[in-house]
Amino acid sequence: MSDMPFVNPALEVETVGFLRHEGDWLGVIITPWFLNLFLLCGGGMLWRDLAAGQRQLVQLPCGAMQFIADDDPDLGLYQYCPLIAAVGTLPNQSSARQTAVDAMQAVLTPVVVADPAQSEITQKTQDDPAASAASRRGFFRRLGGTG
Repeated sequence: MSDMPFVNPALEVETVGFLRHEGDWLGVIITPWFLNLFLLCGGGMLWRDLAAGQRQLVQLPCGAMQFIADDDPDLGLYQYCPLIAAVGTLPNQSSARQTAVDAMQAVLTPVVVADPAQSEITQKTQDDPAASAASRRGFFRRLGGTG
């Protein structure tokens, strides 16, 4: 894949921040072609067996995030949530690593809702997959420090 136009030669494969959350494993994987949040089965509450390509909303402290199931001959079953698909904007491995650390912190930080009307929006986001896009935008705003 090194000759593909979407590959960032300044990056290498690295795992960041893997920890157990509700019995399953969450962490970020950096590669020269993506930066994704991964969910791995640990026998916990988050994992559901899905066929490759199927999606599920996973309730995390930051809100609901959509994960896509996949099956790799070397890795086995896993689910991922794309964080940054075009990693060309990341200047180096250190920057990618800090972005991954920030993403893990954002994912594990509960959203504080001060306005009761806002909690209705949060509930709608959890119940309605179409509304989850707004939650995802909010996640990336928080990750970028603008929300």
